[in-house]
Amino acid sequence: MRALVGVEASPVVGIAGDFDVQQRQHQIGQFPCARCHEQPQELTSLSEANPRWAHANIRAIHPARGSCNTCHNYDDLQTLRLQDGTTVDVNQVYQLCSQCHFEQAQDWAGGAHGKRLGGWRGRRVIMNCTDCHDPHAPAFGPEIPVAGPRIPRTARRH
Repeated sequence: MRALVGVEASPVVGIAGDFDVQQRQHQIGQFPCARCHEQPQELTSLSEANPRWAHANIRAIHPARGSCNTCHNYDDLQTLRLQDGTTVDVNQVYQLCSQCHFEQAQDWAGGAHGKRLGGWRGRRVIMNCTDCHDPHAPAFGPEIPVAGPRIPRTARRH
């Protein structure tokens, strides 16, 4: 099947279904981590007490009772750590999210949650969880609905 032009995608791993997910490493401004970090890092808290810290812009309210190393692999900063200790590429963040958000992951895999790229024909390529959700604060805030289209009324005929 034809690939979408300009969309880097890879097959989904670890979740039932035959589809691709958009790769997102190239969209992360502070990736690869090795640009700043030369070696594995010690656990550091995201604290407003240290505003000069490079990651002070992150509002870490997720995971609720976790710390940075709940998801981030400090032994290899280019990867994420799953609950069982195995590591996954940043492009496979859906594997990390699906460990807790399994109902949303089922909907995502089935096409009822998330955004499909490139229309409905051809190979199914969808966006990753973190393309829509901030992984550190994933809930969407309240928004004012956009007004619907204005359709001119036509005269009634009898």
